[in-house]
Amino acid sequence: MYRRGREVWPDVALTLERFTAWFPDDDRDDPRDPGELVLAAGCAEADAAALKIFDREYMTPNRSFVVQQLGGDHARAEDVLQEARCALLLPSRGSDRSGAIPLLQYAGKGKLHGLVRTVLRRACTKARRGGAGETLAVLTRVVESAAGPSDPQAGRGARATTQRAIAEAWERLPAPQRLLLQLHHIKGLPVRRLAAVYGVHAATAARRVAAARLELAGHLREVLAQIDPERAEALHPEFESRLSLSFIRRGLDEAPHLPS
Repeated sequence: MYRRGREVWPDVALTLERFTAWFPDDDRDDPRDPGELVLAAGCAEADAAALKIFDREYMTPNRSFVVQQLGGDHARAEDVLQEARCALLLPSRGSDRSGAIPLLQYAGKGKLHGLVRTVLRRACTKARRGGAGETLAVLTRVVESAAGPSDPQAGRGARATTQRAIAEAWERLPAPQRLLLQLHHIKGLPVRRLAAVYGVHAATAARRVAAARLELAGHLREVLAQIDPERAEALHPEFESRLSLSFIRRGLDEAPHLPS
């Protein structure tokens, strides 16, 4: 199986030892697709070539399907594609094997394309139903902490303005940056796991998260200046750096319920 799989994907840097760690039964007469097993094992090992192949062969061809499912909303479709990618490539809670990803668990039962399509369909259904409440709630608390004191007489109106600004600033972020912030700061995924999923060094993943935070802060300033100039003027002069510190101080960098 290993040899035949490597013939299909010769660029995947996967040793026989690591392949058999994920798929110990290397039977010559095994009906499973050897190429898909090698690709799944390569993704579990965070091999850059395997991740690139997975995106090219399995995610990108489904873009039009997702756009159709979401009524032609291309921006939202990009979010769904990224979320589904992470759902397949991040370790599952309660897995009996450390580091095992859902992509491995299909174990060659049927075509991998079918599994990807199923995950995408579920992600589309979730997107149509909404589900941004958790993100908005966390961001509101973090932004209010970083923004500095507001007029206590403003009450609910001030919070409503903040939430509106956050929602608009969030939508201005490119989909990949939204996903980075959601995974790291809302879901609590450590940088080292982000790096593995994206096939980059941990320092690179950390820089991307930091850049996304800064861009979100910049968009917030812009939106507030448009809808509430007085509130924008009242923002702390070092709002951007305070926003990053606010995320960290709330302990959102390392959520203990997620795999590390």
